[in-house]
Amino acid sequence: MPMDDLDTVRETGTSTTAAGAESAASPVQKPPFKARYDNFINGDFRPAGSGRYFDNLSPITGLAMGEIARSSAADIEMALDAAHAAADGWGRTSVTERANILMKIAQRMED
Repeated sequence: MPMDDLDTVRETGTSTTAAGAESAASPVQKPPFKARYDNFINGDFRPAGSGRYFDNLSPITGLAMGEIARSSAADIEMALDAAHAAADGWGRTSVTERANILMKIAQRMED
């Protein structure tokens, strides 16, 4: 569908088929995003040390869908320290268990 047709759907709730007939557009459902996402460091969600956030823009509409923590160098160092501390334990975890953990994470992201 050309971009100007998408604008028509957004404005009127209808679209035109290839044969020229108008059809009702599917109801638009807003994805279940949180208003604000913090950093996940060492098992905890933490706001950016600077307290700053940036808008997460929809690639479709260009509108803000929420805010994401604007991490500073200190936040990144904290995340790296946590990752290095966990590396040995993660390396001793069986491949099967690591795969199960990653699948659970992926499932939570999709839910």
